Amino acid sequence: MDIPFEARIPRDPKFRAENSTDAFVALAKWAVDYSTAEGVKAGYKAAFQSGQERLSGFFSSLQGSSSKIPDLPTEMLVHSPLEDTKGIRLVQVEINDSVLSLTMNTYSASEIPPYVCLSYVWVDFGPMWNRGRDFRETELEVPHFSHADTVDITINNKRFPIGANLHAALLGLHKYLNGRPIWTDAVCINQENPDEKTVQVARMDEIYSAAEKVFVWLGRKHTERTAAMSILKAWPAFPEDPNSADIQFHGKKYTTAKAFFDATSTGSELISWLSLLRIVTESWWSRVWTVQEFILAKEYAFYYNGEEAPASELKKAMDWTYFVASHLSPKMVPHWVTFQPSMFDLKRSAAKLHLLDVTMLGATRMAGDPRDKVWAFLGITDPATLGQTTLKPDYSNRNMGDFYLDIAQRLINGDAGLLVLSLVNHPLPRESYKFTSSKPIGNRLLDRYKAKKRFPSKKPDWAPLEEDIFDDALQPDWSGKGVGYPSWVPKMASAVATEPLFLKEMKAQKARGRPLYDHSWRVFHAASSVKSDYSLSGNGRTLSVSAHVLDRITKIAPLPRKKEEEKAFYKSLRSWYLGRARLADIAYPPQPSTAVPEALWRTLLTNIWLTSHPAPDACSDHFSNYLARISDSASEANHDLRCQNKTDPQEGDIFAIAVDDAGAERVLFVTDKGYLGLGPARTEVGDVVSLIAGTHIPFVLRKGAPGWILVGETYVHGVIYGELAQKVDFKKIEIV
Repeated sequence: MDIPFEARIPRDPKFRAENSTDAFVALAKWAVDYSTAEGVKAGYKAAFQSGQERLSGFFSSLQGSSSKIPDLPTEMLVHSPLEDTKGIRLVQVEINDSVLSLTMNTYSASEIPPYVCLSYVWVDFGPMWNRGRDFRETELEVPHFSHADTVDITINNKRFPIGANLHAALLGLHKYLNGRPIWTDAVCINQENPDEKTVQVARMDEIYSAAEKVFVWLGRKHTERTAAMSILKAWPAFPEDPNSADIQFHGKKYTTAKAFFDATSTGSELISWLSLLRIVTESWWSRVWTVQEFILAKEYAFYYNGEEAPASELKKAMDWTYFVASHLSPKMVPHWVTFQPSMFDLKRSAAKLHLLDVTMLGATRMAGDPRDKVWAFLGITDPATLGQTTLKPDYSNRNMGDFYLDIAQRLINGDAGLLVLSLVNHPLPRESYKFTSSKPIGNRLLDRYKAKKRFPSKKPDWAPLEEDIFDDALQPDWSGKGVGYPSWVPKMASAVATEPLFLKEMKAQKARGRPLYDHSWRVFHAASSVKSDYSLSGNGRTLSVSAHVLDRITKIAPLPRKKEEEKAFYKSLRSWYLGRARLADIAYPPQPSTAVPEALWRTLLTNIWLTSHPAPDACSDHFSNYLARISDSASEANHDLRCQNKTDPQEGDIFAIAVDDAGAERVLFVTDKGYLGLGPARTEVGDVVSLIAGTHIPFVLRKGAPGWILVGETYVHGVIYGELAQKVDFKKIEIV
């Protein structure tokens, strides 16, 4: 059976050699650590220590040496109104005395000349290995350049500030424009006018479709980026048939893509795979607007640091990433790889997207305004999936609760139906970021001051909304005494932070690209055989469903997220079965033919091992090694499980990695009747496991005075495959 990619690293003897390959161990560890808040924190100061110097040096190299930069006008540019709502503004790019200077002209619909468009990211975040998961510390996901960096330029002889990345893009692309006017959102839309922004954003599909060419700016020069692009050039092309290939690499031949991956995913070539992942996790690939901008382009070209990057090379990186995604932790690949075709495939098919696909895609991507996580895709969304009322951007309404509720209502009334409930995730707040340093107190205070300067808390009234899912206005009444925000409404920032179980099913079934609302690829069928019966209240805030309350949760144990938490987890688990000599001697109550250890490891894995479902029996050996590591002694684990083979605690990391993938932000629980389950982070003793008619997954509910609160989806062993669906009664309940 396959071993998780990360677990191969310490098992590979090459990594223990005292030579240059040691560096690859550190790099691989960095790649995994980078996906955690701790990794971001550790790299924060080093990344920004000389940010201004690096930025200044970069601009100097692009602009040429200049001992003095001319003074800019003091008068600020004020956009004149767009009289014609079908008209647009375009700019001519010039460089005068090493200073970027733009000339802006306004055109009515009948006067628009041939033009090109720019596709870029406002903020150059660098690679977003973990976008969509660690959503609680977004301002720290800036490994290269701060989003506070702006550059003043002149537009129509007036001063105007633009982002440093846009400034670099216009400088770098100037020689390719050949005098053609260019459209770019930050300049050509009055960002301070919500009404104009609403109209122009609704026309983005028209603007990009009509452009002669779309220039894609991948980013500024950075040592790691340059190295990754260099490695990509030498990397073999992805074969048309992965199972019958002729891959030549370093004097060796591989007949399948899998054989090539297995031979090169450890040792010195590990850095090459990480470089490929780096390229497709760069900021441009992770932004919401770039999908539509790329798909609608009549002609396009990619540029890195002012030089064209062949599209074929980038497609090669994307194709390999999609292939190896099934062998990697979801923390190491963009989350959208699990369920969406690549942007190149989407462009080739030209098919419109379902609103559910849009919601999932937006949930994993960056947006300056969280509402753009839907609005940015409207030009490529199938109108039939939007419902009976038109969906248009409205930047004048700044109520995020209204936005979330509107999207949830459209989904639940459409093909998605109750699948929406699997996107509900109410995460626990994480401790806010704090510097940790061994420096003297004065230096630490200075560091904090610098951080505040880079991340100003005061923003103008017109600034985009922030996606604060912990806002009290977006929280259910967890006390159960009143009615808060609807608990069944998903919030896009957290919808896939804990991987929904249907995405695990999709990965196991290799169903990527198939409609999410198509149930034919599902492997879990908790209550899907029971006809669904649901409706929304008159105000659209209360969801009435047909449900069966299965059992009450009596004990919980949060899954260990660090090694130092593992022993406490084992002690909690063992306390559930006090008075019993061996876990292996205890029958699993819902399925007497199954012993507790097997029910336990299948629950921890959600019965899926990488892409294998059900998880193979060999996982029990990995589970034994895991228990040997987290218990007080290996002999205790051997006794508990009646192991036939000697356990090896050093091998326990294999199961631990799989558990981390399956259960991030989840808790293990047991019910009155002995059911084992893996529930959401907010699960508490006293909550109940419920089956909801028509759904594939059980759910954890909490009783409140006015109705039930949806805590989230759960895996429950002995229920997940529909074992009880036809044996129990379903009654109407209201989820508030």
